[in-house]
Amino acid sequence: MRIMIFVAAIVSSLIMVAQASEPEIATLRKAPLAEAPQALRMTPQSNTDIRRTRNYPEQPPVIPHKIEAY
Repeated sequence: MRIMIFVAAIVSSLIMVAQASEPEIATLRKAPLAEAPQALRMTPQSNTDIRRTRNYPEQPPVIPHKIEAY
């Protein structure tokens, strides 16, 4: 019986130490979940039908197209 009490005391103390030293979760939001940060400005889109130049001889053609519905 004493061994069980001793084991329970050790386990509870280990749990308390683990909870006290638990690091904060890293997120990509860079803001708390309760806040809605300001969205970044979108870059201007180029939706022209002008043929683009290729960067190297075997490059597939770069075809401009709308990506709004993706």
